[in-house]
Amino acid sequence: MNPRDPYFPNREDWLRRPARRQVNPGCTLERDNRTLYVNYEGAGSYELPRIRQLIDANFRLFGPLNNVYILHLKTSAFVRFDWRSSAEFAKEAMNKQRLAGSTMGEVLTARWANEDPNPVAVMAQKRACETPGGNKAVHEALGAGVRRTAESALRTT
Repeated sequence: MNPRDPYFPNREDWLRRPARRQVNPGCTLERDNRTLYVNYEGAGSYELPRIRQLIDANFRLFGPLNNVYILHLKTSAFVRFDWRSSAEFAKEAMNKQRLAGSTMGEVLTARWANEDPNPVAVMAQKRACETPGGNKAVHEALGAGVRRTAESALRTT
């Protein structure tokens, strides 16, 4: 026991304690998560095409979207970006904000989505990481000479 503070452990006990592990990290550097879970609970009375239009218009401001999957009955959506930096920026900017163009008083909740258990998505992600120029946007941003070299390397393997 610590003589100064009985509720705080002493130094030896503190150093012997095992390091705390984060059980389920939302987004780590080891995992390239580009998908956001968005809850739009207050705007649930909109029809599906209107909600799709609002989410698309609001999140497209942060970068190119890969996919928007809406679970309308659960008032939530999964927004996948082409780039992780776009997803990070959108998460920070849109959390606890309103959808622009909406007349409802909804407040969005934007969090990192869990990994996609779909085997097709897992294989596509692995293929994009392994192949040079696997990410379309990165590939298009390369110069013409670098692109030709990457494409010829793909053809030879």
